[in-house]
Amino acid sequence: MDEVGVPQSLVNERYMEVWNKVDLVTDEEWFSKKVEEEANLADYPVVLLSATSGFNKKVFMNEVSEMIARIMGKAVVKLEYPAWEHEKRVKWLL
Repeated sequence: MDEVGVPQSLVNERYMEVWNKVDLVTDEEWFSKKVEEEANLADYPVVLLSATSGFNKKVFMNEVSEMIARIMGKAVVKLEYPAWEHEKRVKWLL
């Protein structure tokens, strides 16, 4: 990214590497070593994903949410409540 004028600090803050199609991997031993090597070199999140099977979908979505919140200076808050209380809980948003 330095070659195109993007500073490393910006990459570290706003970049995520996503390895899609991990469901197609046949040599799991080689792949595990490769992932470990690459992830140790990166100063940003590296997410393994399979869009087909949904593998690591939640991990990917959490990384994206956290990155957006960090960039915008916001906090991610997760609220859990019974489904029957949903309308009452979000009414103030409308």
